[in-house]
Amino acid sequence: MKITGGQWKGRNIKVPRNIRPTTSRSKEVLFALIEPWIAGSVVVDLFCGSGALGLELLSRGAVHAFFVDRSNQSLMTVRDNIEMIGVADSCTVIQGDAFNIIKKLANHGHRVNLILADPPYDPRLTQRIARTTAETDILAAEGILAVEYRKGETLADYDGLHIIKSRLIGETGLVIWRQE
Repeated sequence: MKITGGQWKGRNIKVPRNIRPTTSRSKEVLFALIEPWIAGSVVVDLFCGSGALGLELLSRGAVHAFFVDRSNQSLMTVRDNIEMIGVADSCTVIQGDAFNIIKKLANHGHRVNLILADPPYDPRLTQRIARTTAETDILAAEGILAVEYRKGETLADYDGLHIIKSRLIGETGLVIWRQE
């Protein structure tokens, strides 16, 4: 897999065998939708897999990325990719449950501008990510949550978190909520 934009465009990164990487088309649409929020941002890459999305954000101007996943294999791959690119000072790798990590980061005073999540396709996960984000103070004012989901899922606003954009790319959808 390659980084598709920014200063490391074209750089190869490793991908664990057990994940479903975000397609090039989905990444293209995602980065077009979130481009205004990237420069100078602090980001969280939930269910990070290879870390491709977080690394893309750093390549495009984000200043720090938190990479979150449960899988040892995924996190080993993320660490390898971070080392290959040479951006360890701009990265924090955290193993654990995405929902607990969102709460822990918020409880420790972290405020981020952007959360990306590419979870396993399960409508309960999409809704739970949005609900957990809304229930914490993790997002800075006007921060966004972007989630990849399977077409047909029901999407809703949550307390202070409102859908501002949604796109379908075949059977995959992208939804963006903004913190009000």
